[in-house]
Amino acid sequence: LFSSDIEPYLKQNHIEFKRENIGWTFTDYRTLSQKIEQYNPDLILINAFSGQMIKLLSMMHEYNLIKKHNVYAGLDFLDLVYEKEIPYFTKNIVFTATQFDLSDKDNEFKTQYRKVYKEEPTYISAYGYDTGRLIVKAFANNKKVDIKSVIAETPYQGISGNIQMDLNTRDLKSTLISATLDEDGKIITVESEEK
Repeated sequence: LFSSDIEPYLKQNHIEFKRENIGWTFTDYRTLSQKIEQYNPDLILINAFSGQMIKLLSMMHEYNLIKKHNVYAGLDFLDLVYEKEIPYFTKNIVFTATQFDLSDKDNEFKTQYRKVYKEEPTYISAYGYDTGRLIVKAFANNKKVDIKSVIAETPYQGISGNIQMDLNTRDLKSTLISATLDEDGKIITVESEEK
């Protein structure tokens, strides 16, 4: 995602950036935080698994690198939001969230999911069901499944929100929002926070 979408945009607009790759075996979050401190970027974009994210963010907090809205975290940040104990350093971070807020009251999907799988659903579960339903609908109405037949069935009101495809990038756009946490740990959109 970074190399295909974000990096070309930054280069075209002459925006200076540095990139660090962290794999499964990465453990040196202190050195990475020191690099961030030295570079002093305006924005820090983190796209990692939640286990890596929490280690990096806690170390960044130790170095006082997290300011209001200077850190933007990918979708796996939601795993931290739905923990019983929300990490203390999450309130200033902006993250990508689904419109399907799992902290809301029970709905039919969550009730049925618990019955079948004997566990709580996640945003990944909701996306999985939406993907399956959209493919079935595309086949039922077009007798084939390809990009054109799937796009023909959008916008689609799914479990994770209103699904609308971006025809240029073929990405799901409308199911995602930029959000942060309020003082009570509830998800609020950045847009509504700024009003």
